[in-house]
Amino acid sequence: MLLPPSTLFSATVAVKTTAAHYTTTSACNKHLNLIVTEHVTTTVISLKRRISSVMSLAAG
Repeated sequence: MLLPPSTLFSATVAVKTTAAHYTTTSACNKHLNLIVTEHVTTTVISLKRRISSVMSLAAG
């Protein structure tokens, strides 16, 4: 069974659009992960600094 060219074209466009969507989503997720990781790292560093300053105050 052969598909008419218009159906084939629609299917190709749908596949390309879906692929582009997933690529974009993947890029966005990577970017979000980077932002979250950066935020968590910064928070952990600032918490460590606070704890060490509190410890030094308590010790001093």
